[in-house]
Amino acid sequence: MRKLIFMLLPLALFAQNPPDARALLARADASIFTAKTVRLAATQARGFAGLDPLPGSPFKLEFVRGGRGRAEFRASLSNTIITLMVFDGVNLWEYHDLGNQYTKKSAVAWTFQGEIATLDYGRKPNNISAASYENDETIVFNGLPVACYVVRAEYRAAPNNPFGKGVVRRSWISKVGELILRDYWEGPLTPGMTDRETVTTSYTTIETDVSLPEDLFAFQPPQGSKLGEPIVMGGVVGGLASGSISAAPPPPPPPPPPPKKVEEQSDSSRRANVSGTEQQAKLIRRTTPVYPPLAKQARIQGVVRFRAIISKDGTIKDLSLISGHPLLAPAAMDAVKQWSYQPTTINGEPVEVLTQIDVTFTLAQRSAAIAQ
Repeated sequence: MRKLIFMLLPLALFAQNPPDARALLARADASIFTAKTVRLAATQARGFAGLDPLPGSPFKLEFVRGGRGRAEFRASLSNTIITLMVFDGVNLWEYHDLGNQYTKKSAVAWTFQGEIATLDYGRKPNNISAASYENDETIVFNGLPVACYVVRAEYRAAPNNPFGKGVVRRSWISKVGELILRDYWEGPLTPGMTDRETVTTSYTTIETDVSLPEDLFAFQPPQGSKLGEPIVMGGVVGGLASGSISAAPPPPPPPPPPPKKVEEQSDSSRRANVSGTEQQAKLIRRTTPVYPPLAKQARIQGVVRFRAIISKDGTIKDLSLISGHPLLAPAAMDAVKQWSYQPTTINGEPVEVLTQIDVTFTLAQRSAAIAQ
């Protein structure tokens, strides 16, 4: 069994010539690509160059190479599960909280790589156009200070965008074990995007060749969920579709009409799927977004879309960006976080609400907002 263990070693041990940056990137995370079992956990924050990133969303990836696997993605604020994928050796189960339903299909092996696909892309020499050692830096990993090399690299394209130019990466690589503990990408990371997006992945757990419990790969449907058609096609809401990185998840297809009734669940776990139009009628406190000056100067307008969980008392419990221009999204999020609604009740009991909120910025009207 191998785990990442750091010891307090004499500083003289690290008094050496700067490492070859290209060679270090090629060697980094070698154990992840050869181990029989892998467990990774991290927080991933997305944003745009020059702007503060959105709150980080945690994810966890555990698998037996060539066998079973599990991937879990959670919301940034509430820590509730957004997406859960489990391969039990026979079937691949995939749950999404948007619609609160899951799918089942037969499979022969676990093929989802998640962030490992990005790590693999980043270590291949043919993808790197330039690389250099920047400095040594100590960061905190798993509660301990860890000495790292900081390496900057330029890439010919982005992991998920073969046409992305000017892609820059900065990696914090542990001196002991040569594992990437923090990974920053910047550039046009998503196909069709020209803005400089940023993705920062901060790892909290890296374990290889460890024992993974059997019940980890037994899919347990979240309470109140149902078997149904996929809500999100070809990817993971808030996660990494096919192992690539992107600054914001692509807009999902329109959700099905909300059910007339919510399935019977325990009082503590009820959540109603409510259309934005219906939820908009319950808005009782609305803070108007401030139109960002740079966006006005550039005459940028459009819709910023969020997935929202509204708590039982009507306040915003969790807010995740689905789509929107990078100059408009932060202002929209700051405003919507302050909104409040009349509580939703079922049989006289307050329940949480899952809905979609659109904030529309127009130069003529400054800004407007529609929840749907």
